[in-house]
Amino acid sequence: MTESIVFFFIFMCVLFVYLHVHQFYVKKNDAFYHEIEYTNRDTFEEYCRQKYPVHCKMKYTMPYTDDLLRPPFTVNSHTQVFKNTDKIDKYNVLSRKHLKIYRGTCSVELYAPEKDIFIDDKKIDSTLKIEMKENELLMIPAFWYFKISNTSEDIDGKVSYHNTIMTYILNTIQKIYNEYGRYIQIEY
Repeated sequence: MTESIVFFFIFMCVLFVYLHVHQFYVKKNDAFYHEIEYTNRDTFEEYCRQKYPVHCKMKYTMPYTDDLLRPPFTVNSHTQVFKNTDKIDKYNVLSRKHLKIYRGTCSVELYAPEKDIFIDDKKIDSTLKIEMKENELLMIPAFWYFKISNTSEDIDGKVSYHNTIMTYILNTIQKIYNEYGRYIQIEY
């Protein structure tokens, strides 16, 4: 009897983790994004769960905080501030990213996860180009790549990266696979 209960408990835990990993790895590759006016966090999260970029126009009276935009089960967040022609070269593709423009305008090119992207060999196929103005926000989902270009002389903004529990689990799986995957032989 106790063996059945333990087996059932382990089975449910494995199933729970599997379903969450599978749901996290669902990628949207369409050249599509939502354009909304920010009203509340629940509505914003509903759009974010669809795994397309979300371009928000923030109300001027509304205070912007990272806590307002953190996804559920966020473990940690960090921010990269940029000015004028600063480049944002390295970032974790598994993280959800929020780009906030405080002053000026910029153009953001977004690359879908399953598109052929060769950065060094120059075969980059841009899928979306979004023009951002002052007091606007762009949520970039996990697995999407992005590039920021200035369209005005003075620009201030920041990119916030939010790592959830799933981000850490998948980073760990990826590190294990990169380290030991070449030794694993699967026979059919």
